[in-house]
Amino acid sequence: MDNILELHGLKELPEGEARENYVAIERIQGEFRRTLALGVSVVPEKIHAELHDGLLRIVAPKVEAALPHKVSIGVV
Repeated sequence: MDNILELHGLKELPEGEARENYVAIERIQGEFRRTLALGVSVVPEKIHAELHDGLLRIVAPKVEAALPHKVSIGVV
């Protein structure tokens, strides 16, 4: 399973919110699992994630071979 990123976790109802007072709750709770196929090879040791204001940001640096590089061509 190369170049696959799998996320899983548990969403819980925040403390202080009782279910009996609601007719419908729009927020989903319970376990979740997402699997993403990455288009390029990444360095697993350098992957990190941040959760801020409900937004998960994942940074997965590419391996050096997958990065674009310049080649100098001499004119004769």
